[in-house]
Amino acid sequence: MTDAVDRKHIGIDSYRSLADRPLSDLVLVCPDVSGDARWRAGERLNQLFEQQCDRLCADGRGSTLAVDADGGTLTYHDLDSRANQLARHLLSIGIRGGHRVALLFDDPVQSYIAILAVLKANAAYVRLWKMLATPCSPARRSAR
Repeated sequence: MTDAVDRKHIGIDSYRSLADRPLSDLVLVCPDVSGDARWRAGERLNQLFEQQCDRLCADGRGSTLAVDADGGTLTYHDLDSRANQLARHLLSIGIRGGHRVALLFDDPVQSYIAILAVLKANAAYVRLWKMLATPCSPARRSAR
C-alpha cells in the first residue's frame, strides 16, 4: 500500500497513462499479499461473495459482519439470504441478464442487499442519485 500512498500526488496526465497498464499492476494489495489478481476471467462479484459466504458458513462463521453502515448491520449469512430473496423476486418479475435495474436508496444496508440481488439475477444495476431541488428542476418549475 505504500506505493499507492507515494503516488497520491500524481498529475492527471499520469493517470491517463494507467489505461495502458495491465489490470494486475493497478490492483492495490497489502505488502504481504501477492500482486496477482484475486479473481479469474468470467467470475462475477456475486460469485466471489457467495464463495466467501460459503467458506465462512462452513467454518461456523456465517455470523461474521459483512455490512456495518449507518442504517444497520448485516452478517454474511443475512446479506446472502436477503439478497437471494430479492434476486428470486427480480427473476419472478422478468429481470434477466442484460437488463438494467435502477436503484435509489437512502439506507446503505438496503443498497448492499439490492446491488447483490441484481448481480445474482445476472442483471446490471444503475445507481440513481437524489438531486437537490434547484430553481430549474421540474418540481420547482411546477410549483411556481
